[in-house]
Amino acid sequence: MVSGRGATTESKEITQLETFERWLATDFEKWLAVTEDPLELKKGSDAIEIIRQMATRRHYDRELCNRMFFAGAQVDRKRGRWIRENIPWGGQNKASSTSTTSLDDINTSKDESSYCQRLLQLTEQEIQTYVGRLDDRDEYCSRGSLKRQGMGPRDDKEYKQPNLPEGIFQVVYADPPWQYQNSGFANAAQGLYKTMCTEEICSWVSSISRITNEISILFLWATNPMLLDALTVMREWGFEYKTNMVWVKDRPRGRGWFLISQHELILIGVKPKTLKPAKRVPSVIFADRGEVHSRKPVEAFDAIERMYPVNLSQAIHLEVFARESDRPGWIHYGDEV
Repeated sequence: MVSGRGATTESKEITQLETFERWLATDFEKWLAVTEDPLELKKGSDAIEIIRQMATRRHYDRELCNRMFFAGAQVDRKRGRWIRENIPWGGQNKASSTSTTSLDDINTSKDESSYCQRLLQLTEQEIQTYVGRLDDRDEYCSRGSLKRQGMGPRDDKEYKQPNLPEGIFQVVYADPPWQYQNSGFANAAQGLYKTMCTEEICSWVSSISRITNEISILFLWATNPMLLDALTVMREWGFEYKTNMVWVKDRPRGRGWFLISQHELILIGVKPKTLKPAKRVPSVIFADRGEVHSRKPVEAFDAIERMYPVNLSQAIHLEVFARESDRPGWIHYGDEV
């Protein structure tokens, strides 16, 4: 039973979903056919994506969520066509452009422009086929997974899905092996352990959805250069960003490009009914850096367990990308355990 503010929020979101479902069934095709203004198309695309993410977080009807995704792709294809016809180089090369219209004028980032134009490399039938394939597998569509159908890495690589433990977990704690752009350097992460590109990490969405529910919470490590990627992963995995914790190290590692980096972030993402913590903890963790590259402090576990106590009789805490497996009350999953 949900009461108070939570009930009001849930009721509003369900009303939004029902209203959007009716619009999608009755008015969307007409709206798309007559809408040419790129700003209006942008607003439509954003609205569809916000509703889709909300529906996915709520584990709303999967087929409807995937129809929302297909509708958004149709809008973004039209945006991509407008950009290609009206902004030379798609806004990627300002020095070569003689157009008086820029991406800023249509409230579109370079990444959005690239995504919309690369959608044009796929036919609507190909996108429908992708949606149908995920429907058949009881999986949710996402922009990240669509990129692997020919819009992301050009090798069309099918990423291997993790064999995560069975069950539903209240707490998911993840320290992804982020892939950086400095692979040619001796101290690069790629030379120390197996890394994953952001698209591959996003591709875990179906596996993460299977072991979480509406009260789950995500604690996601993010290094400073990969902050936007981490927020993308959080969104693709079906969580909404709320706040973060900071690990302040006793000493830095390496030189850094712009700053002597001495901290990392734990992003906290929630589901629609995520419970409040049993105890509020400080947002800053002061802990030794340690000697092993990328290994996180035990104090992070301590903080999470004070917020969401472990259940020793039935593990409800899961660590993915784990490197050790000796924490009581936790299940650990990773290449190194």
